[in-house]
Amino acid sequence: MVTIDENVPGRVFNEEYIVMVSSSVHGFETELDLIYSLLTQAGYKVIMSKAGTLKVNPRLGNFDNCLNAVKACDLFIGIIRQNCGTGVSNNESITFQEMKCAREFDKPCWYIIEDKIQNSKELLRSLEMREHPRTHSKVFNWIVSRFYDMTIRLRKKLPKVMDMFRPDKSHTFDEECLRMEDFVNQKWKNRAEVTGNWMQYCKSWTEMERFIRTNFEDRQLIESILW
Repeated sequence: MVTIDENVPGRVFNEEYIVMVSSSVHGFETELDLIYSLLTQAGYKVIMSKAGTLKVNPRLGNFDNCLNAVKACDLFIGIIRQNCGTGVSNNESITFQEMKCAREFDKPCWYIIEDKIQNSKELLRSLEMREHPRTHSKVFNWIVSRFYDMTIRLRKKLPKVMDMFRPDKSHTFDEECLRMEDFVNQKWKNRAEVTGNWMQYCKSWTEMERFIRTNFEDRQLIESILW
């Protein structure tokens, strides 16, 4: 429903703002269902492929349909997970392209990131430092070296099992999530120039729910952003 604010000439309030939720689905179905319920109860119209609320033009491909949905939304929630999804075009997932589209069309964006990505990033950095040594303290280099050598010895005995402990070899970890995080953080820009790069790291559904409620149940905040 659309109403006119008589106090501000020409200002129209859309009582049902459109929120696009962009995320990979596999292994995250329950959380997406909860996010959909949370947002609809707060009075939003939610575009989410998992919920079946993404309008589909059969004459277009999946990527075009998803990007059209981004263009149609008022607000955008991007969820970065270790598993970035199976839909890939030009070496980028649908989720990543949706995030880029949201920025291109200047959509107000909120980003939620699985806390596990931070842990995986630190482990990869440790392994990379052992494979490509830099100047560090002797104690630090010794610790990293011992850890790396231990993983090498174990991997020779149990290669498939040890690959589970190395994020870049795991089937549940996609290195694209690190590129997505860098894109959101806009690392190539001067820190003073960066806006729209808030990333909320969440360990659990409780933390995720709190972040969504704090921002999307505050209608004055949303309207101040949109208007």
